[in-house]
Amino acid sequence: MVILLLITHFLSFHYFYTFAPNTYDFWAKIRLAFTQSLIVGAVWVYVITEVLSFFNLLSFTGVTASWAGVFLIQLLYNHRHGVSYTLRHDFGEALKVLSTKTRVYFLLGFVLLIVPLIFLAVYVPPKNIDSINYHLARIQLWLQNGNVAHFGTIFVFQLYNNVLAEFIQMHVFVLSHQQDYFIQLVQFSAMLGSVCVASLIARALGLSRRLEILAGVLQFSIPIGLLESTTTQNDYVACFFFLCFVYHGVAVFNAKTRTSFVWMILSLLLGGYTKYTVFVFALPFCVWIGWRIFRQYPWPTIIKKGVFVGFIGLGLFGPFLWRNYQLFGHIPEPLPSSPLYAYQHSTERKGIACTLSGLVKNTGLHLGLPYLEYNQTIDNFVSKVHEWLGVSLNDGALSLDDYSTRFVIHEDMAGNFIHFLLIICATVAVGFLPISSLQKGIVVCAWVGFILFCTMLKFQLWSSRTHLPFFSVGSIIVAMALGRTPKKWTSVLVLGLLLMTVPYIYANSNKSLLPIRSLSKYLLGYIPNPMCVKNLSELPTYKKTLDQYYDFSYHSPCFYVKGHPSYLEKLAILRQLDNLQYFQYENESVFNQNRWQLYFSNDFAHQKHRNFLSIARHLALRPKGIGVIFTSEIGFYHYWSMLKEVTHPNLQMQYVYYHPQYATLPNEQTTFEYDYILTDNLPLVKKQIPSELIEATYITPSLQLVKLKNIQSKKHLY
Repeated sequence: MVILLLITHFLSFHYFYTFAPNTYDFWAKIRLAFTQSLIVGAVWVYVITEVLSFFNLLSFTGVTASWAGVFLIQLLYNHRHGVSYTLRHDFGEALKVLSTKTRVYFLLGFVLLIVPLIFLAVYVPPKNIDSINYHLARIQLWLQNGNVAHFGTIFVFQLYNNVLAEFIQMHVFVLSHQQDYFIQLVQFSAMLGSVCVASLIARALGLSRRLEILAGVLQFSIPIGLLESTTTQNDYVACFFFLCFVYHGVAVFNAKTRTSFVWMILSLLLGGYTKYTVFVFALPFCVWIGWRIFRQYPWPTIIKKGVFVGFIGLGLFGPFLWRNYQLFGHIPEPLPSSPLYAYQHSTERKGIACTLSGLVKNTGLHLGLPYLEYNQTIDNFVSKVHEWLGVSLNDGALSLDDYSTRFVIHEDMAGNFIHFLLIICATVAVGFLPISSLQKGIVVCAWVGFILFCTMLKFQLWSSRTHLPFFSVGSIIVAMALGRTPKKWTSVLVLGLLLMTVPYIYANSNKSLLPIRSLSKYLLGYIPNPMCVKNLSELPTYKKTLDQYYDFSYHSPCFYVKGHPSYLEKLAILRQLDNLQYFQYENESVFNQNRWQLYFSNDFAHQKHRNFLSIARHLALRPKGIGVIFTSEIGFYHYWSMLKEVTHPNLQMQYVYYHPQYATLPNEQTTFEYDYILTDNLPLVKKQIPSELIEATYITPSLQLVKLKNIQSKKHLY
């Protein structure tokens, strides 16, 4: 059934390839066709999802029948418009023009850089914390309910966080018979699409073929982007739509056609429907493009365009925002007075000092290096800047996390050191170059968008991934600045960027292909700061062993280094940490674990995996259902995904303990029957369930399974 999705996309791709502008060569045509077919595919996903959801038909049958219908529509449409299927011939002709050396380089790059990413996306199951807690958890519950309406939960982000990326992932998931092997390819496809669009923007700005390639390589090599491309996060999907918005915005400047305007608005709204931060980065572009439209078009045309934008925006966001309003009484999220309120993402104070604070801290996310003293120097500098500004470094009105400079190769918070330096240098350089007003506008809008982000949103340690739109446009800025650079220097930069991707592809701390992370620490003398004790029962041992190096005076699982240890002292610390098995997980690769173990890779002690295995064997072959009562854990997608393999494919799990406000939802009015309860708080379960209804209890330190004597359907409220 996944093949059905691919064939439909292929038909759409052929249509756009056939009718690409005549001024585009083969390589530009396939890039443009690929990106446009992705946009159209996202629109189809949205329409199918909302229609099926309205009739409670969101299921394998409903989704498969819908895509079969889309396939027939696309096939007939292509036939009617005389689409030519000449791609294979055209590709062969285009390859003949390339030199043998170029083909070899392309093949090597594909095998060494692209294939490993595809392997990681398919082989390693989704196990990112956000994926387990809400990206995939909401997909599983949508399919169980047959709709995308809100449901009872203990994690409200499963409801009001934007949904388009999850809609797309859900369709891949459903057509894979609810197997998650291909679901991470959604972000991977968005990465490929972003590389294509970045190079197309360079082309639209009049840059040479050499700089088009450079822009694409810069986009591909963004560290946090590489790491995210094999996950079920949504940042690269949002970034792709943002870049499409910028590309078609440039086309509006160049061609002033109605088609370009439609593509631009559609891309912007799809990006915002994926992640609201797209609107923040897009705002200066909207003002800039809007001003040009006001100057060039009469009022009747402007009003028509405004009505069109409002109609499309309302049609796209309307159902989602209405669902939020029905539950929260407010859009787009609960008010602070609501019992379902989580926390506020937007800054609570504004001003020049507050903006500078955000700029400095968000910049610091990209300055970390695997060198402790350097990172401590950046920490001290950031602290002194805040003293000068008169702003508290970790003011809760401006930050959700405490600031610290760190170097990590992780898909949640990796920095983009080289790219950030290149963007800054390029921005300075273009100020002295005779570039067009269109190119200047791109530079100004990119930086204004970044400043707005730092002004409007509270600082978070994992904000580097939401910076992707800025770094993507920054790739174009760097390409602009190198317009007059000799070809050989551009080639050196391209080679250097591609080599820089190797650690991020092969040594991702969440899915390592090669166990080289621990070895690199010894070579660099890079000790963890802070050092976090995974199992608090081992804290006395850590304190006894490392008290002379780490400050254990604070009551925290994470402890900071004392002073500035020498290189030899760092090696001694690393040896002690190795003896304590602190780096045990980092010495492993994805090949050392089976798929079930990989779901628990973030559990460094592997305790939860062992606990889960010990209770999973007590489940009946076909349980009626499993109620979930969690208080410390949040999502249960990984448990559901594994349990349905050993019970039956249609296994249902659902939260049966939540706030009373959820009880009025239509999805919670339907009956959910269960004969087991999975919990991490057995005393709470025993308080909610009378002992005479419990047949057996299976206990581990982190998880407990309760077998009920009879099938239950009661939802428990707190």
